[in-house]
Amino acid sequence: MLSACDLCHSRKVRCDRQAICANCVDARVECRRDRRPKAPSKPKAPSSILSLGERVSHLERLTSQPTGNSHSPNVLNAMYNGPNDTNEPDKEISAESRKLNDRTTTRSESVPQGHAEWATASEDTSHRAKQAKAILQNELSIDNDLISDRRTILRSALDLVEKVANRKNLDLGGSSSLRMAEIHYEGIEVPDVPPPELLYMLLREQSPTLNVGRYVQVQWPDHVTGESLEEMATRLLNGDAHGQLYHQLCICIYVKAVCHVDQLSRLSNNATLLKRLLDSKKVYESAAIRALREIDICTTPSFTLIQSLISGAKLMQQTGRMDQCWVLNSYAARLIVALNYHEIDHLTPDNEGILSAVFWCYYLDRTLSSLFIRPMSLPEPCMPLDQMLRKDESMAYGTVVEIISDLAQVQGELLDLSLNGKRKYATEISARCEHLRSRMHGIHNKMEAAGHSIIDAIVNEWHGTEFCYYAILVDVLRAQLKHDPNAAAYKECLSAARTSLRAFQLIQNNLADVPGIEGSYPSFLTWTVFLYPLSPFFVLFCNVVRTTDSGDYLLLQEVTQGLSQYTGNTHVMNMLDLLMALQKLCEPLFQTALSQNEQAPPVSATHPTVDSLPYQVLAPDTVDGVGGVQPIGFSTLGAADSQILAAESPLGSSTDELMWQLFNSQLPLGWYDMDMSSFNGQ
Repeated sequence: MLSACDLCHSRKVRCDRQAICANCVDARVECRRDRRPKAPSKPKAPSSILSLGERVSHLERLTSQPTGNSHSPNVLNAMYNGPNDTNEPDKEISAESRKLNDRTTTRSESVPQGHAEWATASEDTSHRAKQAKAILQNELSIDNDLISDRRTILRSALDLVEKVANRKNLDLGGSSSLRMAEIHYEGIEVPDVPPPELLYMLLREQSPTLNVGRYVQVQWPDHVTGESLEEMATRLLNGDAHGQLYHQLCICIYVKAVCHVDQLSRLSNNATLLKRLLDSKKVYESAAIRALREIDICTTPSFTLIQSLISGAKLMQQTGRMDQCWVLNSYAARLIVALNYHEIDHLTPDNEGILSAVFWCYYLDRTLSSLFIRPMSLPEPCMPLDQMLRKDESMAYGTVVEIISDLAQVQGELLDLSLNGKRKYATEISARCEHLRSRMHGIHNKMEAAGHSIIDAIVNEWHGTEFCYYAILVDVLRAQLKHDPNAAAYKECLSAARTSLRAFQLIQNNLADVPGIEGSYPSFLTWTVFLYPLSPFFVLFCNVVRTTDSGDYLLLQEVTQGLSQYTGNTHVMNMLDLLMALQKLCEPLFQTALSQNEQAPPVSATHPTVDSLPYQVLAPDTVDGVGGVQPIGFSTLGAADSQILAAESPLGSSTDELMWQLFNSQLPLGWYDMDMSSFNGQ
C-alpha cells in the first residue's frame, strides 16, 4: 500500500492511498509523494542510564570515524545520549568496522615500520635482503647510543643492502639468459653433429665395454652412467636419433665433453695445452646451449628428457648461471615425480641409470634451493641416498660424492626449518638443530677418516668439500643460535667460518701458479662460493665490526684479493664487488684505532677466544687486552678499570643486539646476481 500523498499529508485529511488519489483529482493538482518517509520508532532503553560498556562501545564507534574531533561536545553528548539516535543497521556496520580497525591497529602496533615496508614492496628482489634492511633500519632508528664509527659502518652496510635489494635487472630487450649466452659465444664454429672422435674420447673413460683397465678414474661422476653414455653414442653414430631425441642426446654428450675437458685442464701445467682445452670447452658449451634452446619441455616425459634437463642444469652451473641451473633442475624433478622414479626402493642393473639421475637431481635441488631459500622441488626418495649409486673403488671422487650427498640432506632439513620454522615450537626447533649438529659431527668424522687417502689429483676438490662443509656448519649453528644462544655455539660458528674461508684460500693458492689461469673463469668457483652460501664471509665481517679482529680482517682481505685476479666473468665481478664493499667498510676501524691511540698494543693477529655473544655486554675478562677481544672504542678510554669500561661503554645490549641481527642476516648469491629477477616475477 502506498503512503499518503503530500497534499493529503499537508492538509491532515484522509488519503485513499491510490496512485492518483481522489483529493488531488478534485483539487486539480499533481499527486506527489516526495517527502521523506518517517523513520521507524525505536524501542526505548530499559534504563535512562547506560552501562559503562555500552558507553565505551558507542564512543569507539564514533571516534573510529574520520569526522569531528574526539574531544568535541558532540561526541560526549552522543556517548551519554545512548543508542536512541542510531539505527540498528548502523550499529551492525559499526561493529564490523570496529573489528577491522582493531585488527589494523593491532597489526600496526606489533609490526615495525621497516617490516611493513619490505613485506609489501613490489620491487622486492630478495626477501633476505629486505629483511636485513628492515632490521638495520629499525635498530638504527631506535638506538642513539652507538659509537659514531660503528654507526657509520652499519649505516653504510644498510645502504649497501638497499642498493643490492633494490637492484633492477638490465633491460635485455626480452632476451632470455640462453640468448645472452649465445651472444657470448658468437664467432665460435659449432659442429652440426657431435664428432665421432669426441664420442670415442668419452667412451674411453666411462664405457663399461671399452674401459677394462684397472686404474683410478679421476673423472667427476654425473647422472649419465657409462651404460647410458654408450647407448647415446650408439644412437648418434647410427643416425637413429631425430627431432627432440636428437637434441636431448646432444645436450648430454656436449655437457659430458665440457666436464671432461675441464677435468683435463686441472691436470696439466702446459700453457699452450690449457689454451687449446679452453677453446674446445667454449665450442662444446656453445653447442650444448644451442641444443638446449631446441628442447621442448611440453613434450612427452621420458628418461632421456630428464637426463638432458639435468645436463642443462650442470651446464648452467659450469657457466655460473645458478638461477637457470635451479630452474632446469626443478623441471627435471617434476618429471621424475611424474614418472614415479622417486619411489624406486632398490638398485638393479636395469634402473641404475634412473637412480643416478634421481641422485644428482636431489643433490642439485637441495643445494640450490638452500642457496636461494626456495621450496624444494623433489620429494624425499623412497630409497636411501647412499644406496642409489653403485660402489666403484676405482672412482677417485667416491668419498667426495658421498660427503656432499650427506651435506645435501642436511641442507634440505635446514631449509625446511627455515621455511616452516614459524609453525613449530621452540623446543622442537632446538631439538632439530641439535640433531643437525650431531649429523654434521658425524660427517666430520667421516671426512677425517677419508682425508688421508685423497690423491693429489683431486686435492682441490677435497678442499672445496671442506669449504662446503664448514659453510653449511655455519648455517646450522646460526639457526641454533637464534633459538638457543650460548657462547660455546657462537665460538664454534666463528671457528667454522674461519676454517671455511681458509679452505677456499687453499684452493686459490694451489691455482695461483697454474699458467694461463689469470683472466679466465675458474671452474672451482662453481662448486664453492657460487653453489653455497656466503655465510662464512658475512659472519667474519660482523665479527670484525664488533671486535676489530685483525686476523679475521686479514683473512677477508686475502680472499677478496685472490678473487680479484679472475675478471673473465660477470658473475665473478658482481660477487667481488659485494665482498670488497664489505671489506672496505671495515677499513676505518683500524685506521681510527691507530690514530687515536698509537701507544695501544696492537690487536692480536691470532683469533682470540670470544666468551660472549654478539648481543651481550662483554664480560670484564674479555676487554682487558690480554687473551681477549678489544671492542671498538675501548682503546680510547684510557686505563680505567675493566669493569667500569664494560658498564659505561656505549656497547650496550641494544648495540650488541644490532650486531646479533646483522650476524643473523645472510648474504646469498641472489642479492647481487643480475639474473635473479627471474625468480621474483620481474
